[in-house]
Amino acid sequence: MNRRIFFFAVLLALAAPSFAPAQSPGAMDVVNKVIAASEAIDAEALRGLYTDNAVFIDEGPIVIYGPTVGVDWATRVKKAFADRHMTEFKATASAPAVAQIKPDGAYVVVPMELNARVGADKHFHESGTFTFTLVNQSGNWKISSQVWTVLNESVK
Repeated sequence: MNRRIFFFAVLLALAAPSFAPAQSPGAMDVVNKVIAASEAIDAEALRGLYTDNAVFIDEGPIVIYGPTVGVDWATRVKKAFADRHMTEFKATASAPAVAQIKPDGAYVVVPMELNARVGADKHFHESGTFTFTLVNQSGNWKISSQVWTVLNESVK
């Protein structure tokens, strides 16, 4: 009988990791979600990724505050693209130039290239970086600030 209890206990111990709750996404997982959503300008994919006191700074200058900054930013970008007759938008992210991740906070810089058609005959190109600060709030990584910095821009 003791042998059966021991065998059952060993089986439970081996199976325990599969019963553990799923880990929350890491800091880079959150950054990668934002990059993917930015590439597609998908406002809904940005929902829930930011702290209540987040700030998003974009060129323009556009400064947005609060937990919906990602959604608000993507909505503004879509409108600006429509107003400027920009189509065929493509954003391409490079590997992070900086990724400093500690248990309670992170700082990540991601270079990006943006391209689009403007009207019927012009091409828009912009090089820049997305810079993120993130905080770990009770095991959930959230973006506390996001800044777009333009390094080079052209419309030809």
